[in-house]
Amino acid sequence: GIRDGSVTGVQTCALPIWRVTPQFRSGMQVVNSAGSRHGRNPSEKQPIALQVGAGYEWSEQLLLSGMITKEANSPVRVQLSLQYLIQKYFLAGMGVIADIASPWFSLGWQWKHVEAMVTAAFHPQLGPTPGLTVVFRSEKDADKK
Repeated sequence: GIRDGSVTGVQTCALPIWRVTPQFRSGMQVVNSAGSRHGRNPSEKQPIALQVGAGYEWSEQLLLSGMITKEANSPVRVQLSLQYLIQKYFLAGMGVIADIASPWFSLGWQWKHVEAMVTAAFHPQLGPTPGLTVVFRSEKDADKK
């Protein structure tokens, strides 16, 4: 919701990722398909969004990716990013949401089937925004990491 000029909310999603080649992956997802609520008005819902993306594993340490998002009543949004495996368990990432020139940076940890990333983004109107991403991989995909 919006409180004192700030925006808060939680997004949930599940997505399939297909390994097209050993280096190339693609996927799609529907975000907020259950219509998560936000704001002070209980009838106010977050819009449903469709996302498609692809990633290329340049090396075992570097993943380049892009995502296109179409949210109801909004223009298409493009996000570009890279993720770097610093050491066996530690990750760093950076990217930009192109249409609003919003950069983000992340640091994280991975172990077996779980990856957790703490993110700091900067939105031109909202300012600094923290985030947390937790990814659970299937057994098959975790073994290929």
